[in-house]
Amino acid sequence: MKFSPATLIAHIDTALAADAKSRVECEAAIAKVRDRHNATWKSDHDPKWRRYRDQITALLKTGNPITPENAPKRPDRFEMNGDWEIRNEIADIRRGYGPLMTEGGRAEFKAIRATLEAIGDQEITDGQLGRLGFGAKSIAKIFRAATIEAAK
Repeated sequence: MKFSPATLIAHIDTALAADAKSRVECEAAIAKVRDRHNATWKSDHDPKWRRYRDQITALLKTGNPITPENAPKRPDRFEMNGDWEIRNEIADIRRGYGPLMTEGGRAEFKAIRATLEAIGDQEITDGQLGRLGFGAKSIAKIFRAATIEAAK
């Protein structure tokens, strides 16, 4: 089977650009959720943690050891700031953007692209690509990524 390196390069560029765009959009959506969560965290949880800190400080000032009997009750451990409270929302956002390429996937596409540019021929066969280390699976990934992008 023969391929046009220019066509393969175009498909690779399309797939990498679509992945980069999806990553930026996905991270922006996640940042909005985190910002919203962080904005409410202070008003919802800050007073509880300040009260806990003040109780610990008062115990330390007495010079007596803090024991399980006199230690103040710590605010619920799940009220700490972090993604755990919004993890399902973040997972839904990531699922909504579909599968993003891994670092390895992007690196493989870039390596194939560099190889195709270096060849300079008008056509390349799947056998030649295979001997260069890019077998049928690599080529299938390129066409799959281009097809997914075309379907959007």
